[in-house]
This record gives sequence, structure tokens and C-alpha cells, in this order.
Amino acid sequence: MAESDAIAASAQPITEQALRASLRALGLRAGMTVLVHSSLSSLGWVCGGSTAVIRALLAVVGADGTLVMPAHSAGSDPAGWENPPVPQA
Repeated sequence: MAESDAIAASAQPITEQALRASLRALGLRAGMTVLVHSSLSSLGWVCGGSTAVIRALLAVVGADGTLVMPAHSAGSDPAGWENPPVPQA
């Protein structure tokens, strides 16, 4: 989604501070372990983009919390990896 489309689809810009408040309203607290799998475009236009989302999550769970964010690459078959190559075994 283009940034202009995200802006047009958003009722208002989403700030890091607003994200923190929303995450707390959802029940996230300091010290929790949180698994996040999200689409940035589903949030609307976020001031600061993905960095602001991560900063908000880290601020809410705090230094004693754990933020887990899997990274998936669709269509990435290890059999085709060449640099470095994946061992046959």
C-alpha cells in the first residue's frame, strides 16, 4: 500500500503515544511476553512507520518483557539458497 493510500484510509494519523495507549487498553503490561504478527498497513498511517510500532511495543512491555516478532519470507525455499548455500543434509 502506498503511503498516500494509507493516509487517505486513516481516520487520523497514529502516533507512537497513541499506539502505547491502545496497546495498554488491549491489556499489554510491563513484563509480559508478547508474540506479534502484524501488517503495518492494517494499522493505517503510523507517524514513524514500523519503527514507531516497535518502539511502542517495547515501551509497553518494558525492560522485563519479551517481544517476539517472527520474520517470514513468503516463497523463500532453502533449496534455492546460494549465498551461503544450505547444506544438503
